[in-house]
Amino acid sequence: MSDLYRVVAVALILNCWTSLEVACGGEAIRGEMSDELWAKVLAKNPNVAKGDRQAWRAALHPSNPITEVPSELGNQKLAELGYVDVTAAPFAADPTGSRDSTKSLQDAINFARDHQMVCFFPAGDYVISETLSCRHSLAVREQTGDLYGPNLFPCQLVGSTKDSTRRARLILAANSSGFDKADSRKHVVYFSNVSNRAESPDSGEANTVHYNQTFRSIDIIVREGNDGAVGLRMQAAEGSTIQDTTIDLREGGHTGVWGLPGSGGSTHAVTVLGGKIGIDTRNHPEPRDRFASGSQPTVTVFDVTLVNQSEWAVWSLSRGPLIGAGWTIQTQKTGPVIRVGKPWVAFPFDNSFGLIDARIDYQVPSLKNVVFESDRSLFLQNVYARNAAGIEAQGDVEVCEGSWSRLKTCAIHKERAPHKRFKGTEPVYDNGTLVGDSLIESECVTSTPPDLNLKHAWGSDFPSFESNDVVNVKDFGAIGDGVADDAAAFEKAIAAGNTVFLPKGRYRVGRTVQLKPGTVLIGVSQTLSRIAGGDSKDYGRFGNNPDPEGNPLPIVASATGRGAVNKLGCLGIDILYPWSAHDPRVIGAYCLDWQAGPGSLIRDCAVNGKTQHYFNPELVLKIHHKNRTRKMARIDEDETDEEPLYPLKHPLVKIHNGGAVDWFNFYIHGNHPYKNESRVLLIQDTQGPVAIHHLHAQHARCDYIVEVQDSSNVDVFGIKSEHHTNFMLVEDSDHVRIVGHGGIATPEPPRSHYTFKNCDDFLLSNFGEQATFASQFQKKGSWRNPLPLYPTDSYDAMVEIRDGERIVTESRFERPILYRRGEPLR
Repeated sequence: MSDLYRVVAVALILNCWTSLEVACGGEAIRGEMSDELWAKVLAKNPNVAKGDRQAWRAALHPSNPITEVPSELGNQKLAELGYVDVTAAPFAADPTGSRDSTKSLQDAINFARDHQMVCFFPAGDYVISETLSCRHSLAVREQTGDLYGPNLFPCQLVGSTKDSTRRARLILAANSSGFDKADSRKHVVYFSNVSNRAESPDSGEANTVHYNQTFRSIDIIVREGNDGAVGLRMQAAEGSTIQDTTIDLREGGHTGVWGLPGSGGSTHAVTVLGGKIGIDTRNHPEPRDRFASGSQPTVTVFDVTLVNQSEWAVWSLSRGPLIGAGWTIQTQKTGPVIRVGKPWVAFPFDNSFGLIDARIDYQVPSLKNVVFESDRSLFLQNVYARNAAGIEAQGDVEVCEGSWSRLKTCAIHKERAPHKRFKGTEPVYDNGTLVGDSLIESECVTSTPPDLNLKHAWGSDFPSFESNDVVNVKDFGAIGDGVADDAAAFEKAIAAGNTVFLPKGRYRVGRTVQLKPGTVLIGVSQTLSRIAGGDSKDYGRFGNNPDPEGNPLPIVASATGRGAVNKLGCLGIDILYPWSAHDPRVIGAYCLDWQAGPGSLIRDCAVNGKTQHYFNPELVLKIHHKNRTRKMARIDEDETDEEPLYPLKHPLVKIHNGGAVDWFNFYIHGNHPYKNESRVLLIQDTQGPVAIHHLHAQHARCDYIVEVQDSSNVDVFGIKSEHHTNFMLVEDSDHVRIVGHGGIATPEPPRSHYTFKNCDDFLLSNFGEQATFASQFQKKGSWRNPLPLYPTDSYDAMVEIRDGERIVTESRFERPILYRRGEPLR
């Protein structure tokens, strides 16, 4: 294989847009772009030309992938895996807490970001005295000079999990400068991103394209004299996540977490002790005007413990709903503990609040103990409250003195001030009938289930690269360069051990990676450890499949059977482009086939219909099909009937044949060409349980983006989507719960977001897509052009079909806070 071919292939597979000249010359490294490329940047971006040119040039990344292991790193063993050890040279952060490590950690964070690595914190205490800035960088498309790359250079901070009793801890020193004023909050750890429209890379944020930031397995301790300290901020989107952290504000501090990820990002296993506010999803800086809409659509927060906040356990303001599950709130104050604010009037369905499988424990009995102070609609299911006098008003639920009130199913519609264009309402429907503005079902019980939060948690024993029994796929011959076929290495590694680790790399496989019962497949992160499958110029059709169109093969396949347990974590799965020797209308691979049984789990696993829809067409045409077009699967009035190139004709992910899984953050970016019969996710012929904790699936052309067929016990907690087709079909299925939907999505009439056909025992709640008026946002050339938006009153949000009869809500301006049929909760 020629060096030129290898460079081109790696560039394509690693989602870059590098020109042949730059890729072969190897001159474009971090912050050292050529004068020719810099001229393109200035010509294309007036804000850069008018702004701080020196700062911009130093901050931007040429978009070629960084694959070399930096030689200056003292811990080369970890560096070869994809990690920057903050305690090793050249940073030498102090894990004993004896000296201030602020500068050492900041340098390590920036270095890891700039070299596309994870910033790794061994267990220990790291004293800091200033904000740690985790600022996502931008890349430059060499062909055009465009600034892009919200997914390419994130900050990913991860702590050691080798000892489950001892984590890495960031300790804000007592009386640190600027943290002392409670009315002027300041962050201990601040995740942000560079806006491609700002005059300086140090100013402005763009939360909608704030991707793949990570904070995991690191605790934050705030010492006294820091009354304005905020433990963590990450108001981010796709692929971003906060996980496994305790924020201790008992000595000092104001807020645990201010701003949360949504829109394809989610939050898991967070504990906040003390402080004034536990979780605050409002905008930053402080909300000042009517346009403040809070965190990104469908904020989803799981396995959370909030203890003894003096003002609010939660202050909620978000686009779309906020959905929580597996929560514990314990408080010694009296009065409401959750504040749900009022969004801008033009977004009438924003910021409803849903809470599932939670306990709220008032330590002090009082008639003031009404759980919510809310301007928005509420949905609660299987929520336990002790010493509570009401949900949203005193006496709206039975008070159980000396025991717990179990709120089996409760829905409360809060009337909104009408917009001048329409009045959006969120009533309650039960068994197809409008029952009014509220439904309260409660009972008194003596105790709460001990595993209430465990339904929404992956536990403390999830394996990592530090686990004792882990095997490294590279030790069995894997290359991870995106070109060599690593399928045989995967087979050997899976045969040798139960936990298989994928260091940083793109692992191309020419046939299915088949898991055995008990296999755990884990990587560095979903951006840095990726399995890529598909046809190959050198290796032929994927899996030597004689019928790629009629019987495509999965890139990764679980074991089969109710007794088989598999786990995936911190990796991605990509379908590659077909090669020029093959029919461009056929893709013979799909990402994942799942038939493993109960106890199986997936976390932080991104799937991708092909390497990316942003591409360098000149490079593609040199080695791929000559008839490649830029049209892709655009959906607009000028679209022809021409066959889209590389259409997927089958599900991207298939859970079937009794398959069961807890999937935490199902993420696909979108904009992939699909045929009508395809699906992003198909759940078929299974009794589950299947639980998806945040589902991000969008931009697909198919008839339905998600389908649930002939299945039971399926839960989806928190959906964000952008689409103009039908989002989900649920057919001949029962015990299905869909809690929370948001995003800029409008089905093209007569389509609808949801269709339930011949189903018993299901519910849909917290429906909060962004309202659209008339034909706005349909301008040519905008990013929305592939997804034209239709007026909210031109389509039915949900349709129920029973015995051939079509049942819809009474008004197209309705988004029921609860639509229930039968008894979906077992």
